[in-house]
Amino acid sequence: MESIVYSRERERTKPLSILKKLIYGIGELPFGLLSGVTGTFLMLYYVQIIGVSASSIGLLLGLAFLVDALTDPILAEFSDRLRSRLGRRHGLMYASAIPFGLSIYCLMAPPQGLDDGMILTWVGFFLVLTRLCYTVFSVPYEALLPELGGDYEGRASLAAWRRLSAWLVSTIAVGFGMLVIFAGNDAYPQGQLNPDAYPSFALFTGLGVAIAILVTTYFTQDQIPYLLQPQASSSIKPRMLVGSIASVIANSNFQRLMCGVLVYFCVQAVATSFDIFVFTYFWQLTSEDLFALQLGGMGGAVPGILVATQLVKRFQKHHLLIGAIAASICINASIPVLRLGDVFPPNNSLFFLPLLMVMQGSLQFFGVFAGVTCVSMFADLVDEHQLTSGRRQEAMFSAGFTFGMKAGGALGVMISGIVLEHFIGFDSAVTGLTTNEIEDSVIFRLAITDALILNALLVFCLVFFRRYTLTRESVAQIQIELADQSRAAALLGPEGTS
Repeated sequence: MESIVYSRERERTKPLSILKKLIYGIGELPFGLLSGVTGTFLMLYYVQIIGVSASSIGLLLGLAFLVDALTDPILAEFSDRLRSRLGRRHGLMYASAIPFGLSIYCLMAPPQGLDDGMILTWVGFFLVLTRLCYTVFSVPYEALLPELGGDYEGRASLAAWRRLSAWLVSTIAVGFGMLVIFAGNDAYPQGQLNPDAYPSFALFTGLGVAIAILVTTYFTQDQIPYLLQPQASSSIKPRMLVGSIASVIANSNFQRLMCGVLVYFCVQAVATSFDIFVFTYFWQLTSEDLFALQLGGMGGAVPGILVATQLVKRFQKHHLLIGAIAASICINASIPVLRLGDVFPPNNSLFFLPLLMVMQGSLQFFGVFAGVTCVSMFADLVDEHQLTSGRRQEAMFSAGFTFGMKAGGALGVMISGIVLEHFIGFDSAVTGLTTNEIEDSVIFRLAITDALILNALLVFCLVFFRRYTLTRESVAQIQIELADQSRAAALLGPEGTS
């Protein structure tokens, strides 16, 4: 395989500051807003308000995810090879900001008077464009983590602080959305069912995405001298691209992690598509209640992030990942079942919303462990791969992670649309239904599918994560060997490899 020589202008002498970690974490907001649009509101808006078939929207979402996922390796290889004044990553991140914001705005603000065919064309076009813009940002953004984090614990710490920053900014964004844009009124007590709110929501998300990208890119630009760059740019040839992808796929730990991620995000995509339906029709929540759940989630996420950074020092990452997902399965499965069994307090009880907030906080507490450990596990693979292949492919490994997210998500949203329409029974021909107008049998099937069937399927990802073998000790040894190789290459001069 072709070997590329990398170098950096300066060597890092101290870890990244907490402020810089939080600024880097703002880059997760575009993903959060995009997930809120495509995973939460898009299906509800087009199915229950505009009247488009759920299976059609699910199919378009799935196809957009697949197109997006297939472009990740190409963009990753381009970024890994790129040599520029802004390094391998930041120029691409800047380039994505405005197109990303405009496309996500158009996605949620279709022109009035379109027939069904034109609406589907509109949705399909801007779904693909939105996902492609996200790829241009997300692949280089994720590729920064292995270098900015440094070692085994540093990467977990950066992933944790990144999650904290994302949660803080997301809570503010969700609060504005739910309390201002989707505020309930006499005509629409559940503001998420108000069609007039969606154009403002589209503008808000478009601006939020663009601003977040520009902020995280500009304020991490000072880190470019500490980042590796190839000593010379090189073009991408099909044979080289295939070879780069094949070498990453050949990594056995990558295979195990990827399979687990595919299963996890497929199930999560279905669950996320169901969430707004479950919260609106099963739990009968208002937009204000949904914001309260966000606050409950923050109450679990913040301590979860702080605890995660400490537990990574004592336990292996894949053990924490398995434990976190297992705990989430138990909580997720129990909450709707308790309600169906008349154990959970009724909506008019003083304990109803606080208990839901506690449950949401518990889910986010364990969700933090899953996110922090999984992201940093992919980052650790970069070192193992460099030792065995001589290639430093942060972007390709980040593309592997995002590919797993998107490919699993593509299958999941396709499944969710079909299940919502043909199994659970949401009829797109009847729009604007309130909670009391939905049949009890439909709500029951929705709850059982969300609580039991999906969580049973989630167990399968644990099998793959259990077989992951990189540990704190093995990563430390790998980095020692890489440092020895780097010193030897420096002695050999420009002819050496790193």
